[in-house]
Amino acid sequence: SEKWLRKAAAQGLSVALYNLGCYYKSGEGNLTKDQAKAVQLWERAAQKGFARAQVIAGAARKMGVGVPPDIDRAARWFNLAAMQGRTDAQLEIGMCYMFGAGVEKDPVKAANWFRRAALQGDEEAQLYLGSFYRDGIGVEVDLSKAKQWLSKAVAQGCTQAKYELAFMYFRHNCDESVINAPTALRLMKESADEGWVLATSFLGPNLLMGTKVPGDPVLGVKYLRQIAQKGDLTAKYWLGFAHLHGIGVAPDPVVGVRLLQEVADQKARPVSANAMATLSMAFLSGKGVPEDIAVGTNWLRQALAEGWPVAPDFMPFLEKHGGETLTGFHVELAVEVELD
Repeated sequence: SEKWLRKAAAQGLSVALYNLGCYYKSGEGNLTKDQAKAVQLWERAAQKGFARAQVIAGAARKMGVGVPPDIDRAARWFNLAAMQGRTDAQLEIGMCYMFGAGVEKDPVKAANWFRRAALQGDEEAQLYLGSFYRDGIGVEVDLSKAKQWLSKAVAQGCTQAKYELAFMYFRHNCDESVINAPTALRLMKESADEGWVLATSFLGPNLLMGTKVPGDPVLGVKYLRQIAQKGDLTAKYWLGFAHLHGIGVAPDPVVGVRLLQEVADQKARPVSANAMATLSMAFLSGKGVPEDIAVGTNWLRQALAEGWPVAPDFMPFLEKHGGETLTGFHVELAVEVELD
């Protein structure tokens, strides 16, 4: 079959050029694997209008497989295949317009291409189109249409769509006609359990503290541990907070302080400043750790220097636990930070 395929390709038959390229890609038959040769053949077929070849040539140029990356060329191939109705190409050119890759960034064109692919059942296009309607990107905000397209992607098992649909409810405080709270929480948990980090990051602190969702501190700690192990500083902060105050875990000030200090040492705003402030309040009040005004004062100084936004009701706290000297010190530091 390789012999006849070569003959057909030599006559310029587009399907033969495409298939021979696939042979070179995989090293089938007696051919030596040659990615560059494969791309060359695909592009010859693509030039003849063979949509499948246009898509695979575009992907090779996009990723730099066998050839140097060339996103401009990739976008041209995707656009040609998209105009022939290829769903995968419509998704790809939509993403090109969404990010301005190989074409000028144009959210309206991106939305139009995503719509065409979504109508053909592409779950990723449905995801993007739903998110566009939710956030008003390239289209007017329309939460009903956002729900419609995100729900279609969810029905196909799209993990990210579960997060985006749930997030729409929590972010926009949608009424029950859009999506109800129990459904939103279920979808968020499913997305987290399927490995979507943003869902895990949302659920961890909110379950821990009972904000936005019914409180479940033990489950919140479970999610926080999952992402803290991957180096997420915000998760590590909340784990430190949980151990310090015994929320969802047995109180363990040693572990709590250690985790908070690790976050504070990273000097990553704003989470490091929050860790410093939490350590400050703990030592100043003696809650969870022995009271130590000097240590608490030092953490307060660092928190302010890192730009910690002081809450108005923090002054009475300082007066109660730190005395007039500390209150004056706080005001002086606040002035210093403002001047800086």
